[in-house]
Amino acid sequence: MPIPFLLLGFLYFAAVFFGGVHLWSQSVLVLEIFGTALVLLWPRWLAGRLAVRDLFACFRDPACSLGGLFLIWAAFSLVPLPAAVLRLISPATYGHWAAAALAGGTFPRPLSLYPYVTWNSLTFGTALLGYYGL
Repeated sequence: MPIPFLLLGFLYFAAVFFGGVHLWSQSVLVLEIFGTALVLLWPRWLAGRLAVRDLFACFRDPACSLGGLFLIWAAFSLVPLPAAVLRLISPATYGHWAAAALAGGTFPRPLSLYPYVTWNSLTFGTALLGYYGL
């Protein structure tokens, strides 16, 4: 079965069988895309024909490279920062984390107010970039 039909089948499967249940649909789609990439790359890796440039071939396309840069930019918001640096970069975020510190939270905290949601979005964005690359 050609790869494009397989990938379209994944989209249809996620949309039809999980219709409207966002968490299940997104999780299955992400696992299917990462699994397909593994299945496609595993034989080449075992044969020693997989070069690093092959993994980043997608980034020659402007849409893929901009998506990758956006994901890297978003990943920087997950880096824990000391209180002084966070206050300098984003006083509002510092205020929220300081209020959380009154309830028992500690510094350093990331720039993102919802690290789990940011991490989940990065995973989904990486899967979509992998889908685009395949």
